[in-house]
Amino acid sequence: MRYAIYFTPAIDHPLTIAAGRWLGYDAFAGEERPFPDSIALPSGRMSAVTAAAARYGFHATLKAPFRLADNTTPAALEAAFDVFCRKHGPFDIPELKLGKLGRFHALVPARENETLRDFAADVVRYFEPMRAPLANEEIARRKPDDLSDEERDNLERWGYPYVFDAFRFHMTLTGPVSGTDAHVIETAIEDYFAPFVGEPLEISGIGLFMEERRGAPFTIRRWQPLTGGQSRDIGAGDIGTGDTQE
Repeated sequence: MRYAIYFTPAIDHPLTIAAGRWLGYDAFAGEERPFPDSIALPSGRMSAVTAAAARYGFHATLKAPFRLADNTTPAALEAAFDVFCRKHGPFDIPELKLGKLGRFHALVPARENETLRDFAADVVRYFEPMRAPLANEEIARRKPDDLSDEERDNLERWGYPYVFDAFRFHMTLTGPVSGTDAHVIETAIEDYFAPFVGEPLEISGIGLFMEERRGAPFTIRRWQPLTGGQSRDIGAGDIGTGDTQE
């Protein structure tokens, strides 16, 4: 079993609903959703285009999937998650835009956002004591030879290459897109997500996602609003990690 700390809007947010339809999967319910009728692609092709993104649910990575450390229980993780959400407040991404990371399409901030970067760094540090070290096969999946020196250091120290200065907030909408219908897919994304592009997005809460077994779809075990004041750096050592039993 693995867990992840992801941003996703609340269950009833219009972007959550729209993205669940686009991906064909709702991580809150743990259920498939029909693709939108307005998309000019057959459902089989949509499934192929979105499959790599859909398995994780609509999200932006803050703390990448991890196994629990030996001294941590699921209940302790949930308690730590609740404490973190109570000590951090909501904030806005002033404007969203459509972007690409390699051949993947995603929703991304229109501009660099220091508050967002600092918040993501807080998440990484806070939950680090609860993460088990990566196994050799987990490291190999990240293809360390293809990473920069900074990214390899991050992978070794934090379990994920793209943290701190290497962090790039993105809500993935597709797997790698290529082929003759790439333009059709890009046009469909632009049309479908037009209501959200150029608009602000509030980081109002975060989700504790869970993968029951390797390769299974992620589901949202817990979603909590950010109800604290100004974000500050706190450590998971603020609460115990080993003496709460599920």
